[in-house]
Amino acid sequence: MQPKVPVGALILNNASVHGITVGNRADFQALCDFLSSNDIHPVIDRIFRFDEAPDAFSHLASGSQFGKICVDFTH
Repeated sequence: MQPKVPVGALILNNASVHGITVGNRADFQALCDFLSSNDIHPVIDRIFRFDEAPDAFSHLASGSQFGKICVDFTH
């Protein structure tokens, strides 16, 4: 089965598509285990509630963040 790509929309929006690879499941599990066993955590700049998502995008666009910007879907 071939994926359906909206080529017309991509062209009209002058969009680009870039593929990435991130390794297999075993590699990801090894990374998670390493991070956990070495008490390594990401730097979180700020956590936004879901209803604040537009503010999160504005904060990201400002470039003033240091670390990850998170949107909490549970609150």
